[in-house]
Amino acid sequence: MRRGSRAVMAVCAVALLAGCASQQKHDGIGLDRDTGLPGEASFTVTPDGAWSGFGGPRALYHEGEHRRTYVTWVNSVGDLRVLYFDHDTGEKVKKTLREGFETDDRAAPALVMRSDDRLAIFYSGFRGRWLLHRTATRREDISVWGFESDVGPYPSASLGYSRAVPVQLSDEDGRFYVFWRGAGFATYFRVSDNRVNWTEPARFIYEEGAHPDVTVTSDGVSRIHFAMTSGSSGDGRSGSIYYARYESGSVVRADGARIADVDALPFAPSACDLVYDASLTGTPARTWDVADGPDGNPVIVYATFPSEEDHVYWYARWNGTRWENRELTHAGSWFASGRPGSRYVDTHLSGGITLDHSDPSSVYLSREIDGVFEIERWVTDDLGETWSVDAITSNSRWNNVQPVVPRNHGPDGPTLLWMNGSYSDHIEFMTSLRMK
Repeated sequence: MRRGSRAVMAVCAVALLAGCASQQKHDGIGLDRDTGLPGEASFTVTPDGAWSGFGGPRALYHEGEHRRTYVTWVNSVGDLRVLYFDHDTGEKVKKTLREGFETDDRAAPALVMRSDDRLAIFYSGFRGRWLLHRTATRREDISVWGFESDVGPYPSASLGYSRAVPVQLSDEDGRFYVFWRGAGFATYFRVSDNRVNWTEPARFIYEEGAHPDVTVTSDGVSRIHFAMTSGSSGDGRSGSIYYARYESGSVVRADGARIADVDALPFAPSACDLVYDASLTGTPARTWDVADGPDGNPVIVYATFPSEEDHVYWYARWNGTRWENRELTHAGSWFASGRPGSRYVDTHLSGGITLDHSDPSSVYLSREIDGVFEIERWVTDDLGETWSVDAITSNSRWNNVQPVVPRNHGPDGPTLLWMNGSYSDHIEFMTSLRMK
């Protein structure tokens, strides 16, 4: 793996990434790496961009008068940018939302398409005091934006807004929720019916003495899913995986059993479904994504860490009675080169694994192949018992990491975006964003 390189990445001539050739059943031995193209030969969304694998969404597809995929990112000088790709005309339009906002990939904005077909974007600095949002003034367009507004200042001087996830639920008359990591490493939330008046910040998930990683996603209709660890995988605590969801005013387990009502929060991860028990293995874990599975039951993908150089990806699903965990593949080491003594070094930062929320029987993951991280698509037609594997990238010069699947994407794509290039840590990166 290329660690610590600061050479300027060669931005190659762009070409749409062709279909990824033959599928084969995964047998744990290996793949024909010639079935994918080098990451540098795929379509370039931007030659300078990055995002964190936590928070979001970073990309979504919307079909109204137009068929467009919208993408957000932060570049290496801290500009916040948004783009749409028009599926019918091939037009690619970019807009800068804020110049020099913050050089940190965790500042990348999150997207929501409102019920009136106008795009809304939420963003903050890492541990920022303000969580900001803007809304496009025209339907299905990004050229003109309304004034920058906020959901209110954060009352803690030590930890502000991080990893914001906005959600709009159509079954609740378009009510907005926004979740973030805040003081005490708790997951906080605010609620608004008009995006002008927001409730006071309140703790949603909290475990005293720990700082759990929490992944938040939603179907945009009635459900908000939470996959979480019992403690941060990076601080020596247990790192077990838990699951809960919000619906109809309550937080419930996968079987619908009530954990807490929204007026009796916060709740601890230990009150939720235990998906993976680190106390039995001695190996910590970190969540990556959660969604409704093809049978309507929740699915989680996560990584475990037998060592810093050996990350392992897993696929877990609720079968109606219990959680089933299936190992997918070894992912290699942590992908960032890091800097000695840097507080941004995270040895549990894997290349990344994500579900296709339109069809969570499909998983995209980044793993180390011959010293370089490559992207693969894993597909199951039997709820995770067996898998077919496509190589999306092969024989790449630079690492391909942090895959993102646009929410609600259409059948003709784009179905995947990812980072390609040299990455040291959250604040020092030389990466492009690529698209399949």
